[in-house]
Amino acid sequence: MKEKIYWGNHTKKAKENFPYEGKIVPFEFIKNLALIKAASAKANLNLKAIDKRKAEIIFNIAIEISKGKYSKQFPLSIYQTGSGTSTNMNINEVISNLAKEKYKINIHPNDDVNLSQSSNDVIPSAINLTLIKETKEKLLPEITKLEKEFKKKAKEFKNIITTGRTHFQDAVPVGLSFEFEGYYLIIKKQRKNIENSLKNLFEIPLGGTAVGTGLNSPKGFSEKAVYHLKKLTGLPLKKAKCKFEYQSSIGNISVFSSSLKNFSLEIFKILQDLKIKNYFKEISIPPLQEGSSIMPGKVNPVAIEVLQQIIFDVAGKDTSVSLSSLSGNFELNTFLPLILFSILDSIKILTFGIKTFNEKALKNLKANEEICRRYAENSPSIATPLSLIIGYERTAEIVKRAVEEGKTIIEIIREEKIIPEEKIKEIFNLKKLAFPHHFKDK
Repeated sequence: MKEKIYWGNHTKKAKENFPYEGKIVPFEFIKNLALIKAASAKANLNLKAIDKRKAEIIFNIAIEISKGKYSKQFPLSIYQTGSGTSTNMNINEVISNLAKEKYKINIHPNDDVNLSQSSNDVIPSAINLTLIKETKEKLLPEITKLEKEFKKKAKEFKNIITTGRTHFQDAVPVGLSFEFEGYYLIIKKQRKNIENSLKNLFEIPLGGTAVGTGLNSPKGFSEKAVYHLKKLTGLPLKKAKCKFEYQSSIGNISVFSSSLKNFSLEIFKILQDLKIKNYFKEISIPPLQEGSSIMPGKVNPVAIEVLQQIIFDVAGKDTSVSLSSLSGNFELNTFLPLILFSILDSIKILTFGIKTFNEKALKNLKANEEICRRYAENSPSIATPLSLIIGYERTAEIVKRAVEEGKTIIEIIREEKIIPEEKIKEIFNLKKLAFPHHFKDK
């Protein structure tokens, strides 16, 4: 059965003017916008700006929406007026018409539901609230799990030695555990950067109305509204000290978006390393599915490739946010729906990509100890400590000959009798080479 329509004329016009259905304003945002309507109704009641029954009805309907009810009543595309006014009026009209049907009372969408508010302070506040909740509840827990898994792998690979690489060339030996510990610390640092940038979003401009001055809201509305919003969400929200700043600029939101991008780019580097190590057989990534429609038995690192595609998408969305940030004029940024959709979608796809990679690839990733050891032994760069004994230039000659003749460094040293056999074993002990400041000769 088709659901009854509760939106009004403003929503109808916006839907007719911009009927693109590919990117609808996310319902996660609508639910948080509803919480702001509920908190505002409470604040208006506290300040005797609205009739008690009207305030209670607005509050009750708004809470119903915040809990997921009436989701099909919000059909508008993100491609609408840049302040998000159409979506603000959408929820105002829905609450108004539901009040008329359910409670037999006339509640005006502007004079009552939108009392003491403007799209210009409500929409930025709801964006902040949505990004905070989605990040804390969904993205950060998955990042933390990924972080812990890399730390676990570092311990698992404690005694495995492979060759380091720079410029896509073999370098001196390195512990595989050192590499994975590095990955763990990179993720940990980037997670903290996301958390720190998120802190700036707890300050919201609710009560700033049209241009940050608070015109058409009673004195004390901002404090009351934020107080009630804190109670409804359990979040340590704060009233913006300067509402003009938060309505005219999305600097804090842009910084948060950049933290998601920077995290993603660091992850991309790690994924590239793992993909190459998998190719060299140093590690084995679990096979998930057939990799070719024509080549039987071919298996690809699909969990890595999925997350890498997501990372490119996140980087692109951050560019949209950056351009939107610099394009705001005077008292209002007019690219808010695009900003909301871009960052919220980045949070969603990163959450999915990280969870998928962690569960389908990283958790069951194995190291091939023998192959790793062989790479370390055969690297020409294990000659590096020899330079302390016979000098850089003579060592370079040995390396050149080894490469040209396809022999190992130790084979050349033995042929030329450069140092005694017992010295060879001492200098070219792989553990000593890989852990020069942690090695203890038993």
